[in-house]
Amino acid sequence: MRSHVARLLRFFLDGLIGLGQGWVYIPAPPLDEPAAGHPERLCPDQPLTETERGLARQLADEGEMKR
Repeated sequence: MRSHVARLLRFFLDGLIGLGQGWVYIPAPPLDEPAAGHPERLCPDQPLTETERGLARQLADEGEMKR
């Protein structure tokens, strides 16, 4: 009898958890750039290094090849 009550309570608890998760809305952060303090933070005021320019060219060439 005790295991049946425990199983029934667990069933209702799982249902309430699922119901609560459906009602709580937490918006996702915008993904237009890395988060503050991220090691790959974009710095528009600094020019790209030679290595970064080379990588940008490789990515641009890769994108043109797939078209």
